Amino acid sequence: TTITDLVIPSKSPIGDTVISIGGQAFKNCTSIVSAVIPDSVTTIGESAFQSCSNLKSVVFPKNESGNFKLNYYSFAFSGIENVDLSKTNMESVARDAFYGCKNLKTVKLNNVKTIEQFAFSQCSALTSLIHSGELTTIGERSFESCKKLTVLKGENSQHNLDTVLQFDYHSFYGSGIRDVVFNKNLKATNSAFEGCLNLGTVDFSQVSSNFASFSKSKIEKLIFPSSLTVISSYIFSDATIGSIVLPDTVTEIRNGAFSGANIQKITFGSGLKSIGAEAFKNANATYDFSKVTGALSIGYEAFANNTFTSFAFPKSTVSIGVAALMGCNQLETLSIPFIAGDSNSGSVSTECFAWLFGNSIDCWDQDTVVPKTLKTVIIRGENPGTRDFLGVGITNLVVGKDITAIGHENFRSDSNLKRVYYEGTEQEWNKINQNTSTNSKLLTAEKYFYSDTKPTVSGNYWHYNANGVIEVW
Repeated sequence: TTITDLVIPSKSPIGDTVISIGGQAFKNCTSIVSAVIPDSVTTIGESAFQSCSNLKSVVFPKNESGNFKLNYYSFAFSGIENVDLSKTNMESVARDAFYGCKNLKTVKLNNVKTIEQFAFSQCSALTSLIHSGELTTIGERSFESCKKLTVLKGENSQHNLDTVLQFDYHSFYGSGIRDVVFNKNLKATNSAFEGCLNLGTVDFSQVSSNFASFSKSKIEKLIFPSSLTVISSYIFSDATIGSIVLPDTVTEIRNGAFSGANIQKITFGSGLKSIGAEAFKNANATYDFSKVTGALSIGYEAFANNTFTSFAFPKSTVSIGVAALMGCNQLETLSIPFIAGDSNSGSVSTECFAWLFGNSIDCWDQDTVVPKTLKTVIIRGENPGTRDFLGVGITNLVVGKDITAIGHENFRSDSNLKRVYYEGTEQEWNKINQNTSTNSKLLTAEKYFYSDTKPTVSGNYWHYNANGVIEVW
């Protein structure tokens, strides 16, 4: 007999109470459209309704005093559209219980503390899961590829996931979860949110550690705890993020933390001391260092392959790793607090300017790695050493007032230098040891001297306009 509307009795033909549905009992019964399970049932066995592809409606037992239990694949690949267990006492949702239920839209749970691995994985139509407030653990890949899932919270909660203390590996990978607030007692996150492309606000403000990885995710807004000190390695790699404001307490950004990320703008806090190797490699971002005043160390390839046209290292930078700007082939303007050179104590390396852009480059081959687009360099802090700019094709040089000497063979007769903008007066410029015998282009280049206001006397003067761009009076 073909069954379409299945009603399971509470008593067997011999009068025994029906307390369980056996494993594979209705597996592959594609004729079943609806099922009513009596309140006496406490267990649904493995694969009991697996691949019942036309099963749309299930009435689950009302059993608030007992402990209802699902098993592996109980409803996997079925056609079930809604799961209402709000009147059923159940401590966990078994692994793979609803795996691949592509028509499942809503879930309601009661007293559930754990959702086991793969429980709702590949439920592509699932939009919401409401629980009674006890949920603390979400297993590996539990909601993987649930692209329409935007809501998962307690019935009395205002925020998604605010009761959860542990997320296992990739528990929300590729899901549509949105606007997440983490519990202050969060224990582990295990790359739970990688590949989530619908994240709105992600609020870590109550959490001191154990951050999730958001690699390959899309986030509109990040809220960090005010006590945060470290941004972990690769935590936001390949992510797309709106504006980021790091707390002043952050001292370290570790290796690869934002590698490959697209960031509208990141503002660094005043306490920043270290940016790790490849921290922003392959990233596309606007960087604001205006609050950074303490000694800052920058790792190798930290900003390699970025697409910015202008970049300024903070004045307080004390070390810059080799190839920090390697592959930044659209760079037009660069501000540096020192240049690597044989006379500098703080340096990129023991070599010259080109070490910012590549390994194993000496002063005679700088033109092979320094971007052809780079036309303006701003030097402040330490004096340029011998041959630091030899072969570098810049046409504009901005010199800070703290520069007292320019080393030999930086701007020889074969240099492209055409203009010098000095951040002081003509008299102060003339006091600089320019070594013009080997820097002849410093004599022939057109020179401009700084003035905040438009001078009333003739001469070559310049200032920074409202956008921080060089402008001749």
